[in-house]
Amino acid sequence: MGPYEQIPFQWSCHIERAPDTFEHVEFLDLRGNDPSIPCIERMLKAAPPDGPGPIFVYYQTYEAGRLRELTKRHPRYRPEVDQYLARLVDLHPIVRANYYHPALRGSFSIKAVLPTIAPDLDTGTLNEITDGTAAQVAYLYAAFDARTTPERKAELRDRLLTYCKQDTWAMVEVAHFLQRLARPVRVARNG
Repeated sequence: MGPYEQIPFQWSCHIERAPDTFEHVEFLDLRGNDPSIPCIERMLKAAPPDGPGPIFVYYQTYEAGRLRELTKRHPRYRPEVDQYLARLVDLHPIVRANYYHPALRGSFSIKAVLPTIAPDLDTGTLNEITDGTAAQVAYLYAAFDARTTPERKAELRDRLLTYCKQDTWAMVEVAHFLQRLARPVRVARNG
């Protein structure tokens, strides 16, 4: 790794296999080793790159950047990752162009938008890990700090999974909201 390089250690995805039928898949690696190859391989297993439909994200530049970085480290996965990249749909500009609520106060971040359309999903109600920075800090403690007890590591793992699952469920909520569909029914953690 180089300075300021970002390594994906976690992701979450809600896959709509049939209308309003979602499957949740996730990845989290707290071993302290380079999680790049397990991350890619879990993606390939969970969602075929040539599968149908869009992959909704918020801030496509960020998400695409992480995927491209993975292929720079592991070029053999480039064809598959390029297929994911071609399917990305950024909800952020769609929200900016089509939605406003006074509580946004000019911000269109997902953390600002989500409470206005799904107040029960406000990340401020989560325990300890409420944003990406807190997730990164929790990862460092869980994966690398020798003073972290097994119980604390398990607690951090659960909180990281909960945060990431809610963060990506937001894409489902926003997509349904923009289409003026009823709120979707959340799924239990599948793995």
